[in-house]
Amino acid sequence: MQKTIIFLIILLLFSGCKRREGYAEPERDYITFTQEAKQFAQYNRLSNEFYILVDMSVHSGKKRMFVINFADGSIRDSFLTTHGMGCGSSDGDVRFSNTQESHCSSKGKYILGTQKVYSPGYRYKYIMYGKEASNSNAVVRNVVFHPWSIVPDEETYPNGIAQSWGCPAVSEKAFNTMDGYLQNTNGRVLLWIID
Repeated sequence: MQKTIIFLIILLLFSGCKRREGYAEPERDYITFTQEAKQFAQYNRLSNEFYILVDMSVHSGKKRMFVINFADGSIRDSFLTTHGMGCGSSDGDVRFSNTQESHCSSKGKYILGTQKVYSPGYRYKYIMYGKEASNSNAVVRNVVFHPWSIVPDEETYPNGIAQSWGCPAVSEKAFNTMDGYLQNTNGRVLLWIID
């Protein structure tokens, strides 16, 4: 009798746990990242207004670059961004490397240069200075934040977007928006790539 009651209770609990059609997974909570990012920004005397978080666990056809306000942890803006094509990366399987010529993205915290630099291939770019062992070769590898005309503005999920040689590239419209944020803040900005 007791086993039957336990079985019925378990059955009732799990009967309401079916995934509904069209149900979307809840978005990841970035508050713990924001707390750590704030400490990093304070220690390195970076902008205390916002930071940029790139969540490579999100499909490339969805917006996964977030401009997050330090004051309240809210997402100010979000954009599509590329990941590196090397190491066998695909839309659902991003691989990471800090090795030259790997054409992979590198995880970790970066400090963006304060001024955009002219680049023949992209018009302008921001140099990314890797601050961790996982991304310390960013400058040597020429991993930069730049616009790329083939990156769309709108989500393409379930289709992915183009892959880069390791750079978090965004659409030209997104780059212009980001450039406005970067030029009008009170210092250099943290860009953090996670998975």
